[in-house]
Amino acid sequence: MAGQQNEGQPKLYLIDKKITEKSYLVSLLKENDSHLFLKVNHLTSLVEMETLEGCRGDRLVILLAEEFMDEYPGLLEVLSCDYPVLLLVDSISADKYKRIVKKGAAYYVLRKSYNKEQLKTLLKLAEEQYAQTHSSSGIDTLTGLASRRTFTQRLNNMLLDNHYNKPPALLLIDLDGFKKVNEWLGYQAGDQLICDVAQRLKRLFPIHEHIARIGDNEYGVVIDNIGQTAELVHTVKELLKVLANPFIISGHQLTIGCSIGIALAVDGPRNVDSLIHNATLALKQAKQQLGSSYSFYSHDLNTHAKQRYCLETELRQAIKQKEFQLLYQPRIDTTTGKLCGVEGLLRWFHPLRGLLLPSDFIPLAEETGLIVPLGHWVIYQSCYDLLKLIDVCGEQVSMAINLSFQQFKDARLFTVISHALEKFDVPPQCLEFELTETAMMQDEAAVAAAMSALGKLGITFSLDDFGTGFSSFAHIQQLPISTLKIDRSFICKINSNTDDAVIVQAITNLAHNLNLSVVAEGVENQAQVDVLTKMGCDQLQGFFYSPPVPITTFCERSTDELVGCIV
Repeated sequence: MAGQQNEGQPKLYLIDKKITEKSYLVSLLKENDSHLFLKVNHLTSLVEMETLEGCRGDRLVILLAEEFMDEYPGLLEVLSCDYPVLLLVDSISADKYKRIVKKGAAYYVLRKSYNKEQLKTLLKLAEEQYAQTHSSSGIDTLTGLASRRTFTQRLNNMLLDNHYNKPPALLLIDLDGFKKVNEWLGYQAGDQLICDVAQRLKRLFPIHEHIARIGDNEYGVVIDNIGQTAELVHTVKELLKVLANPFIISGHQLTIGCSIGIALAVDGPRNVDSLIHNATLALKQAKQQLGSSYSFYSHDLNTHAKQRYCLETELRQAIKQKEFQLLYQPRIDTTTGKLCGVEGLLRWFHPLRGLLLPSDFIPLAEETGLIVPLGHWVIYQSCYDLLKLIDVCGEQVSMAINLSFQQFKDARLFTVISHALEKFDVPPQCLEFELTETAMMQDEAAVAAAMSALGKLGITFSLDDFGTGFSSFAHIQQLPISTLKIDRSFICKINSNTDDAVIVQAITNLAHNLNLSVVAEGVENQAQVDVLTKMGCDQLQGFFYSPPVPITTFCERSTDELVGCIV
């Protein structure tokens, strides 16, 4: 009976990271309201919403948390093509309201500031506005291209049309670095760039019905009657060339890159969902390459996606089950020849796959956001281990651990570190955080603010893998960095490669002129020790002294062994 009473009500699909919001909604709308509540921790596809596949045919209104707009640019636009969307916000202003409506939201909902009747009214409003919007011609109002919904319908009809002897190809095009255009020049400039790209696509592909804007800065193109793959590759290269030409936006000359994912209808089941799914996987592959590039879908990509999903599930479980361990490698002072610090290196002891190195799981942890809870564990564990090390060696030793660029976006980072220092009562000056050049360049303002706050606690910072990235010495001078770590790639041939030796000497001299200390990584033999010491490197680290070992290995040895670094 309850279902009959509420037959006219839409179902509500919640996309939010906060379980408290789901609990609040459930408390408002009891079981007799027959609403559907789903919680999504993170999303992986903007083009094909795999998390909604099981709801096809349902009458849904999506309640989307606003933090996903920054995490997945274009998500609101994509969702609003197929469903009415209410944006769940912490606060609202006139400018924000105009912006979210422009991007496709029907209205907004303030967190926990609504009651049951207000929510039902908003659901009805969302459906009415969606119906009004989608009763139009199916054209994207900004660019004049087909909308995502219309494009998908046309593509589906094309695939069902039996007269096609040469199955069509789907191209998904994503503008690289588009977010920075909005940040630097404003949203009007971003809109102008989107329109200019659309005009170039129209000139290149005369059948405009085969072109669509499917996301904020994403486009879809269908190419039919392609005879050979070489012909398609030629077309794609022409597309890359056309989009590589500079754009004049708000008086500024902009050169942007783009990534293209390509899927052929013969690559799998001949239906629109499979084709879009395959092109999405190819697009992800293309975006992992440097510069404007394209990638074709292959069966291996699908296998990799499934393996990635399995590994992500295992990674979540591993954090709960505490399957990680920090191992420590000593740093040696070249002046005294004694132990002066250690670096904590994360390892995952997988119950089935065995030992996994950071390269096996850290990129996935960063992409999914799991690096934040994993990073919290690393911070607490390293402070606990540092206390043990200080008990044996005294406060003359330091402990270095790595921070990911994603951790600098964590609002709780300062609180977590402060609490760990207080809980284990370790001196902040004994703790050093290593960050890479990539992390430093990702969000300079956020990184600088976090480093400044942590520096006031007494924590020091080092720049890892120096010489392999793109940072400038101007950035190094602006941030509270005290140490440069020279990447092992320059050290391994330092005795046989003159260029590497010159680079190491130049980095060392320049660092000292900036009052920075220098650590050389990857030291494996006495010859390297001798030349690095002669060059003036302050500290050395590598297998010549010791492989990474558990903290108990250090603590079980005598103080004399540790101070003399007989490891």
